[in-house]
Amino acid sequence: MKKIVLLFICLLCVIYAQAQEKIYKNNEVDVVAEPYEGITTFYQTVAKKINVVNTDKADFNVFFVVEADGSLSNFNVEGVSFGQAENVITILKEMPKWTAAVYKSEKVRSQIVLPIKVKNNRNKD
Repeated sequence: MKKIVLLFICLLCVIYAQAQEKIYKNNEVDVVAEPYEGITTFYQTVAKKINVVNTDKADFNVFFVVEADGSLSNFNVEGVSFGQAENVITILKEMPKWTAAVYKSEKVRSQIVLPIKVKNNRNKD
């Protein structure tokens, strides 16, 4: 009997651990993760810091995870060169934490996809 109870407890621990590791999408959560300063201010800050190299504009997507504590991780940038992707990731790592997504009254990990469009407004000589 003790072995059955111990096995049941171990099974519950594994299920709980897997639930904590799940990365939710925006349509699966009750409250979507967002920057503390708001999405508009966040976009403006990122746009000011991004270096658009050798082009007048850049359109790309940034994928990352907002952890339950609000920190950002698991970055992936699509649509730009490796150097520009590294620049974007560095900028995002320096940004303040976000408010985490909430599912069933608990903070959870969630995936964010940010479409970013940057226009180079520097005057050309």
